[in-house]
Order: sequence, then C-alpha cells, then structure tokens
Amino acid sequence: MTRPRRPGLSFGIGALVGTAGGLIGLGGAEFRLPALVRLLRFNAREAVAVNLVASFIVLAAAFPFRAAAVPLNEIGLHLPAVLGMLAGSMTAAWIGAGWLRRVSERLLGRLILILLVGLGLVLIAEGVFVAEPTRLVGEGAMVTIAVAAACGIGIGLTRHFGTGAVLREGPVWRATILPLGLGSVLGAVIGALTVAYVPAQALKIGLGIILIWSAWGVFRHLPQGHDAKSTR
Repeated sequence: MTRPRRPGLSFGIGALVGTAGGLIGLGGAEFRLPALVRLLRFNAREAVAVNLVASFIVLAAAFPFRAAAVPLNEIGLHLPAVLGMLAGSMTAAWIGAGWLRRVSERLLGRLILILLVGLGLVLIAEGVFVAEPTRLVGEGAMVTIAVAAACGIGIGLTRHFGTGAVLREGPVWRATILPLGLGSVLGAVIGALTVAYVPAQALKIGLGIILIWSAWGVFRHLPQGHDAKSTR
C-alpha cells in the first residue's frame, strides 16, 4: 500500500487526538494507533514505533508543567517508588521492543485490538460509573509516572533504530512524526484549557465507543506476514 506523506494530515490527526486526550486526561497514544494504520498507512509494527516517538514528544513537552505543579524536592520523598517504576519501565520497554521485532503482524494486530477495546470499555465504564480518583503512591505520583515512562520509552526506542526500521527514514520524521507530535502537544493544551466546558462523563463514553469502533475496524484484519512492508 502507498503511504501518504502529508504533514498537514499528520498534524491534524495529532491535534485531534491530543485534544481528545487532554479533555479526558490521557496522552492520546491509544487513539493515534488506529489513525496511523488506517489514515497514514503504516503497518502495525511501524505504527507502534512511530507512536512511541510521538508519545515521547508529548511527554517531554508536558514534563516542565508537571514539574512546576509538583516541586522536585517533594519527589525525593518517593524515591523508592520512582526507582522501582524506572526499573520496571526500562526492563519492559527493552523486552517489549525486542519481542515486537519477532511477532507476526496478525498477532500484533490482535493484541493491539484487545488492548484498545479494553481501554475503550474502561472509558465507557468511567463515564457511566462516576468515581473519585484515588492516589496510590503519594503526591508525586504524576511526575513519578512521567519520569518512569520517559525513561522506559527512551530505553525501548533504542531498539527501534535497527537496519530497515521505519524510524531511520528521514521522510517519516518530516512528514509524520514531527507534525504528529507537534499537533498532539497543541491538542493537549487545547483540551486542557477547554476541559471545564465539556461534559467529561459523556465525552468518555463517546470516545470509548469511537476507540472500540476504530480499533475493531483497523486491527481485526491484518496480514499474516511477519514483515509486511509499505510501498513508497
């Protein structure tokens, strides 16, 4: 299949996904995956790698604001939790990236489908059953998670730059990754600024349904081949 190189389309997808994620407090990675496969024509393996980089861009842009909200000296009180999450994230990212290179497109697509449908059901449940958020690891939880996720993503990306990897293609960075990441950052800001004017519960239900529908349409029929390549 021919992969479109449209920076405007990538930016628009990022902005829409980022806005949706900002409205409900998510990063938007779960919504980017179906768009990367259906609209931007990446195979599932490539979409995961591109999505990781876009998530890293969004996370890096959000970190200064998270750090301002939670003073860094307070994070020291939760150092054991930080180190534990870092170790777990880095290990999982390294193992997962290696496994991703060996798994078939069909199996990967099925696993992504299960994950996205599960997330969609969680969103719908949160919209139907209103519940107060519960903090599990103290006041520094958000920054802890951000730092751990950043390190985990950073370690896992190191295994997505092998010979022939999609992340080694300059046009992919110019036409997709950078516009997608910048659009996602802008959308996240817009979502955060407008969240007070949008009915959050109804939005979660709607986005949950959209996520399940899009994931089912994209990932239930993928080729069996191990290394499905896009034609350019």
